[in-house]
Amino acid sequence: MAQIITTELKEVPDYVKIKDVKRQLNLPSKRDIIAFDRNTGQMRRLEDNDVIHPDAIYTDVPRYIRGAVNVLRMYQELELLKHLPETIAIYTDPPEFSFVLLEGFYLGEKYDPKFTNLLILLPPNYPQTPPGLNTRYGIYVTGNLKRNGKPLQCGRDQYHWTCNHNPKHMFKKGWAWWCFADFESWSPHRDNLLKIILLLKETFENPEKQRFG
Repeated sequence: MAQIITTELKEVPDYVKIKDVKRQLNLPSKRDIIAFDRNTGQMRRLEDNDVIHPDAIYTDVPRYIRGAVNVLRMYQELELLKHLPETIAIYTDPPEFSFVLLEGFYLGEKYDPKFTNLLILLPPNYPQTPPGLNTRYGIYVTGNLKRNGKPLQCGRDQYHWTCNHNPKHMFKKGWAWWCFADFESWSPHRDNLLKIILLLKETFENPEKQRFG
């Protein structure tokens, strides 16, 4: 019979589908099963409809997500950003794609200045993790912004300029951190930079609708 290593070595019936083995052993559906051939030393990751074969050893492993930037995805996202007004200039650093910079981003008539540069620092595993949730991979806008003649504030707004939340090196460069505490339903398959930018634009235009955690 075949054997599988979970927390211990167990025997499993031959010619049973992987999905049935997962169910019998209460293994999470998102864990993968790897087969190890003791004779050849070869290993292969199995699909749920593959079957167990005699005399092999199997083990469940966490499903990994690669850490390198998805270059193809980033080029697709840059194409989407072309739907923004033509007055906005877009810069990035292929093939690393560690940032996206938008120059000439319109904030609205309530703001002084009315336009900002917008800097998005991208996490290395984007789009699995969205930008904007911390200062290391944050969303930054022009410092010393005012709305209706009043400076934006740390406690009232999502805007961090002279407070301790804004990294000193970003403050010295004239950037203020715009903080999103969370994207509760972020999906790397549905969401993208264009959606984040449109959300940011809506947040500037309707600050009274900000959601507070």
